[in-house]
Amino acid sequence: MAPELLMNSPAVTEASLADFMMADIWAFGMVVFNLINPGLQHPYELNMKNHVRTPLILFQEFARKNERPVMQSKYESLQSGEWAGLKNTFELCTTFEPLSRPSIKN
Repeated sequence: MAPELLMNSPAVTEASLADFMMADIWAFGMVVFNLINPGLQHPYELNMKNHVRTPLILFQEFARKNERPVMQSKYESLQSGEWAGLKNTFELCTTFEPLSRPSIKN
């Protein structure tokens, strides 16, 4: 879920369709993350290791800190080589400022 939707911001209740489309871009970025980290079950798996709080509380914390999911180091050479374009797409789509994310046309 996009960070802006997790934060219970008043802006969410007044969000337009375009705002929710930016959340879809974030979700697409998370799908790309899964493609370039095939050994993980979900995007924030490594970030959540050794935490006892509920996932929702952790995700809200990550959103407040602008913390992206940690990538698997075992795929680092592929992520900086063959998969570099995908990694770049992930980074662009998961910008914490929704208006800075690319549009679906990009």
